[in-house]
Amino acid sequence: MEPRQTPPAAERAATAAPPWRHSPRARPSTALKVRSVILTASAVAITVLGSIYGAGLKMSRDAKREKQTGEQARCVIDEQIAQLERKKGLLVAHRVGLAQKADNFRHKVDEKKRNSQQE
Repeated sequence: MEPRQTPPAAERAATAAPPWRHSPRARPSTALKVRSVILTASAVAITVLGSIYGAGLKMSRDAKREKQTGEQARCVIDEQIAQLERKKGLLVAHRVGLAQKADNFRHKVDEKKRNSQQE
């Protein structure tokens, strides 16, 4: 077996690591650049899509609330109308009762006048 020979300086320089790899300000490789671009783009895409989806959810929720509010307003108005009609019925019944009492009172007063005139 032959002893191993050291390669010439030119070969060693070609196979050696680039000088910037060991420096404190090492340049990132192409794969790292691509990976960082992909991660950044995906984070932006997730944020944008989430914002759009959330806005759609809020719009649909607001539309449902508005629809319910409109229905409730109609229900409230219908309830108020029904309540006012009940109150009107009670007031009319009370008026009829008062009118009967007034008629009875007038009748009694007329009778007393007749009785006092006859005496």
